[in-house]
Amino acid sequence: MLELRKDIFADERDDNLKEIGKGTQRQDMLGHVTGTSPYFDDHKLQGMLHLKVVRSAHPHARLRRVDTSEAERSQGVRRVIRASDVPRNLNTLLSLINFGKDDEPSLAVDKVRYKGEPIVAIVADSRARPTRRLPR
Repeated sequence: MLELRKDIFADERDDNLKEIGKGTQRQDMLGHVTGTSPYFDDHKLQGMLHLKVVRSAHPHARLRRVDTSEAERSQGVRRVIRASDVPRNLNTLLSLINFGKDDEPSLAVDKVRYKGEPIVAIVADSRARPTRRLPR
């Protein structure tokens, strides 16, 4: 269940939603107009990690080798996730709504079937592009 974190969004609105039939000025209007309202992505939670998915640039291609060595050596990268690291590597969206079968992998295994298909996922401390670690 999705829960609204009232401690984070307390300054953006209240829960008095008796507004039907009234002309009301939004509480967050000034922030939206001036571009100062924080978006969900602007909130930083303690210990938060970021996930970046590397996608295929080709509409159809065979994966002979995926070289993740530079990403693994980069500062701030916690983990590089390949298809072999995912125990049940199937996109279960269709099965959740009882439509069709799970036949699309979450991460491409031997080939990519469309442009933009996920190949690997990188978990890091920040969204910034990882930089190489200096040799010791």
